[in-house]
Amino acid sequence: MIVQRIVRAHGGRIELESHVGRGTTFRVWFPLHERPTRLLAPMEKKLKTNQPATAEKPMLWIVDDEKPTREGLRAALEDRYDVYVAEDAQSAI
Repeated sequence: MIVQRIVRAHGGRIELESHVGRGTTFRVWFPLHERPTRLLAPMEKKLKTNQPATAEKPMLWIVDDEKPTREGLRAALEDRYDVYVAEDAQSAI
């Protein structure tokens, strides 16, 4: 409920797909907004040094304060996404 309220407050939505024996997928969608120019240059610089997303793979950010969770998700998703991890929101920015 908390995540759903946060996502809705930002104009987004959550989609859920579940298959018995295969698992559950949550997709969180947010409306596209122009990035603030004050954040654009530092982010582009960081991405250039950390292997930016390719045309074949979309970029995915994982932000979690628990290292085992971050690294487990990275390992599970890096085949399909260019995965970047951060331990908090400030680090992600």
